[in-house]
Amino acid sequence: DLCAIYECDVINGEFINFRPIGVLLDGECTASMPSVGLYKGVEYLFYTSNRSGTRGDLDIWWSERRNGEWQAPVNAGDNINTSGKELSPFFMDEQLYFSSDAHRSLGGLDILRSEGYPRSFDLPENLGTPINSSYNDLYYSYSKVNNEAYFASNRPENKDELSCCNDLFH
Repeated sequence: DLCAIYECDVINGEFINFRPIGVLLDGECTASMPSVGLYKGVEYLFYTSNRSGTRGDLDIWWSERRNGEWQAPVNAGDNINTSGKELSPFFMDEQLYFSSDAHRSLGGLDILRSEGYPRSFDLPENLGTPINSSYNDLYYSYSKVNNEAYFASNRPENKDELSCCNDLFH
């Protein structure tokens, strides 16, 4: 199952003219989990892909928007990507948040934060507990307006439950 990222136009509050962002795709690859962030007033699209040049199962890639067009994707680099899975990127205020199963982990996928900007990310740090658990923790986002963080996890609500599906936490 291949995934593609689409964009569209918004006219009078209506979404129209859906089209894939073709530059993100490279043959038979997947492009998913998009997140748009700003750096020095420029839009960057961060996403997860297994396109050619990926270091592991899935890597974080980014594309800069120039003159209204998304540019050729760039791999987020060795400090971010490993031989495992890196996914669900979120970039804000020169910090890239993402999940990984190959960086130092409490188990499963953990949420990490790396300081930097496109082309230069530091080694990431694990956000630790209570954000991360021994289950899968991913899709981190932060709202400055509410000063609240949100993420998904398949951790059980209580110890008697099975862990199957993601729930939203904040």
